[in-house]
Amino acid sequence: MDDLAARRRTLPGRLTPRVGPAASAACLLLLFADCAAPTVAPPGPAPEAEASVAPQSDGGSALSSVSYYTLARYPDAAEWMIGADEHAPPAVEPDERLSLPAGMQATYGLEVPAGARLLADVELSGHATLKVELLEDGVEPERWSTAWPDARALDLDLTGRAGHYVALRFSARGGSVQLGHPRVTRTVATQRTLARSRRNVVIFLVDTLRADHLDFYDTTAHAQIPALAEWARGAVVFEHAYAPANWTKPNVATVLTGLQPWQHGATTHLARLPDHITMLSQMLHERSYFTGAMVANGYITSTFDFERGWDTWRNQVQGPVDSAHFATQLPRWLARRPRDRPFFLYVHTTDSHAPYRAGGRDVHRLDPEAYAGPANFRRRPQLLNEVRSGTTVLTPRDRQRLVALYDASIEGFDRSFGRMLAALKRDDPEGQTLVVFLADHGEEFLDHGSVGHGRTLWNELVQIPMVVGIAGAEGMRVSDVVGSADVVPTLFDALGETPPPGLPGHSMLPLIEGASLDAPPLAVGSVREWSAIEVGRLKLHLRGPSAHPTAELYDLQDDPAETHDLASARPLAVRYMSRALLRRLRDEPAPPAPDANIAPELEAQLRALGYVGTQRAN
Repeated sequence: MDDLAARRRTLPGRLTPRVGPAASAACLLLLFADCAAPTVAPPGPAPEAEASVAPQSDGGSALSSVSYYTLARYPDAAEWMIGADEHAPPAVEPDERLSLPAGMQATYGLEVPAGARLLADVELSGHATLKVELLEDGVEPERWSTAWPDARALDLDLTGRAGHYVALRFSARGGSVQLGHPRVTRTVATQRTLARSRRNVVIFLVDTLRADHLDFYDTTAHAQIPALAEWARGAVVFEHAYAPANWTKPNVATVLTGLQPWQHGATTHLARLPDHITMLSQMLHERSYFTGAMVANGYITSTFDFERGWDTWRNQVQGPVDSAHFATQLPRWLARRPRDRPFFLYVHTTDSHAPYRAGGRDVHRLDPEAYAGPANFRRRPQLLNEVRSGTTVLTPRDRQRLVALYDASIEGFDRSFGRMLAALKRDDPEGQTLVVFLADHGEEFLDHGSVGHGRTLWNELVQIPMVVGIAGAEGMRVSDVVGSADVVPTLFDALGETPPPGLPGHSMLPLIEGASLDAPPLAVGSVREWSAIEVGRLKLHLRGPSAHPTAELYDLQDDPAETHDLASARPLAVRYMSRALLRRLRDEPAPPAPDANIAPELEAQLRALGYVGTQRAN
């Protein structure tokens, strides 16, 4: 076997070009792939209606091809060079034609989706040549080029690279190049159309709830959650959902405004939500929704300006704070609400937040062995702060008891959740109410050497459960990356409303429907000198001063615990994921938020939750 044949066999994927009618006269160069008999392709399909493709799903139904990344619209993970100098992005015409002047090189980084193809119409001026390269860490590049006057359409098969992070590089030589609607498509097995209409909306946010402690995310989870698990089986589970920060205030502000923490500014212990920021409650109240909130966290209070746009507001800072109380209050709220307009209800529980409100029977079932160690919040209410400061060291047995307390608190919430669901079903027997279930963040149990939350961006803190119950989409699981900032755009989409301009997130409904996307889904987060981005199976951390951060890269599919750093072996992925992350962090940064004056009783409640003392909540 010669060297060229060997290289062909070892590549994980091969480009299959299809060019215009005069291909035989074209200057066609394709390395590492056969090009003896190129086929003819018509001009690329219109953006609103991609063509169907031949592969069949396991069930025999035809797969559909839809847009995954419209390159001209979202230049997040991209760079443009002329010679050795970085350049401003090329011009994007109103009809989404990407114009590359002679000498320009445009490179886009992305994770290749299943069934991917690169499609574009091609127009070359003068004697221009378009060169396309597919780059991947540790793999020989693949190249394809076509010269004037023969190019008509670009159709490159990327299916062999599915799941790989690559860079697509376009170069214009000898003249200018125009790419008409350049896009990467993917195949989807299921397509549906969800109704957009005014309806009731409920957000259940569970404070400090790790996704991997729920059995529909991790089958080894110990907590018994029959009500939540049954409801999730009839809803849409997003398998890779992420919060943008690691503690309550900035994350809840993102859920209730649609803005990232660096945009709304409510990111420190004292920071108030700025007056110019509009909350979801205000948006829906202006649209004649009856709005109500039931909250059990001291940061989501009028002190920090979260009491806006609510017709009814109940914060249990000085009263019962477990979800059983809300399970009693919710049916009463539903009975008293006006029947002539839809409602929006926000329910924020804290059962699973330290000091973990756990029933004794649940704890004994989860951890039946006798225990007399330090993992006891009644005797040591500041246990987590003691561990973080080093004054208390937990043994493996102590950690086992701590996790049992946490799981028992989740079981307590589940019983309350079942009662609240039953009340919603009585109120809406036809099941038209839109329900979003999520957490603000997770919790550490020495996964990376610490406990509690508020300090890192490891997955145990930022990967959250996200489940959407919407009529017409039952029993689905979505593997695309989503984030807390996607909640507000999703609600507006489902209600048939246009979302406010400038929101960084995207509706999750196209992911449910199997519809076209403008850009690959991703999630970003940032706290102090630590930022992270999740793209497909990869997660990049940038830590340290912004001028010289240290990069760490993890493959979450092979290494969900984030223990094996791949940054040195994957420089291309680090380069373009860093660009996407930094571009997102620069989106309209907020001015410093005003500080609140905290009353002594609220300070005491925050101290009981572990936020005041050695905990850094900023």
